[in-house]
Formats: sequence, structure tokens, C-alpha cells
Amino acid sequence: MRYTLHAIKSFQHCGIEKFFKTGIIGIITGGKMTRMFNPPHPGKMLREFLGEMDVTSAAKKLHISRTTLSRILNCNAGISADMSLRLSDALGTHDSLWYEMQMGYDMWQASHKKRPKIERFHIAA
Repeated sequence: MRYTLHAIKSFQHCGIEKFFKTGIIGIITGGKMTRMFNPPHPGKMLREFLGEMDVTSAAKKLHISRTTLSRILNCNAGISADMSLRLSDALGTHDSLWYEMQMGYDMWQASHKKRPKIERFHIAA
């Protein structure tokens, strides 16, 4: 998962320091984020960024339904590429930041579910 330092710095006006201190963001090494242990759903972080703004107002500004935003904030729906772009416009973050957080969350969740043993494909060269 790649986060640019610019994207992380753009969060500073929203109080990103507390996320670094609590380990929610992870450790930046060479412009890359390390894979976190059980990363939070991005909806939890979004709730923090919205602060005191109510769901209805935020949904209107994002041009989505209140239900859609509520499902994301309550961790019942993921953040799509389109939503990531909307959030980046509204919050001034890197355009793929929210999508990458969702991908990191999804990958961690999937990697901790029981899966069948998969055989490697044998493709003739």
C-alpha cells in the first residue's frame, strides 16, 4: 500500500498527529506505509475527520445520500474509487488516499479468513 508523504501531510490540518501517535496510520518508511496490524475501517477515520459536521450536511456536500454516508461511517460499506475522489475534493487529501485505506483494510480482513489451499497454475512457456 503506498501513501505519499504529501497525502499524509495534507491531513495535518485535520489533526493527523493523533493518528500517528495511536498507530492508526502506521509507520512511514521510504514513502511507503507498512501493513498495519488490523487496520481500522476507513469509515472510522472519516468520522474523525468530519468532526462535528452532521451526516446529512456532509452527504449533501458530497452529493450522496445520507444512507450511503452513514453506511460508510458505521463500517457497513466500503469506500469506492468514486467516493475516494469525492472525499479528496472535500477534505483536500490525495485522490487515492481513502481508496488505499479501504484496500488495506480489505486485504487485512481477507488475509485473516480461512481459505482453501490453492494450487499454483502450471502454464507452459
